[in-house]
Amino acid sequence: MVEESTIRRLLHVIEHRLARLQPLVGVSIDSYVKDQDLQDKVERNLEVLIQACTDLGAHVLADLPLPMPESNRAVFTTLAAQGIIDRGLGERLARMAGFRNLLAHEYADLIPEKVLASLRSLDDVRTYVQQLTRYLRDQGLFANAH
Repeated sequence: MVEESTIRRLLHVIEHRLARLQPLVGVSIDSYVKDQDLQDKVERNLEVLIQACTDLGAHVLADLPLPMPESNRAVFTTLAAQGIIDRGLGERLARMAGFRNLLAHEYADLIPEKVLASLRSLDDVRTYVQQLTRYLRDQGLFANAH
């Protein structure tokens, strides 16, 4: 069952992390490489942002008569297969989920250029929130969605 309090909490996390990351879009690679605090800020906020998106999608899917996706990537492809989000968006978010695994588990092997490039995906997150909340509203599962 979709719990409105869970949806609201996850949306708040996503909005907060987007707000922290947005000012960093366009930072130069030189600035990024030289500033460990900046690296920490970008990497941690990206990790939490992507995980909150995954958790939000998994929460919505738990309400459907489907087997739960077996991976974070599959959350997004399943949402797309169900017509909840656009297929292309689902594929891009699935790649983001894979990137989140790199942030969390392969942090020693991160390539700074790829980390900064991932900031260009923030609009995909905004689109995801719009499409998912529209679905919830249309299903009568979330009365005051964005």
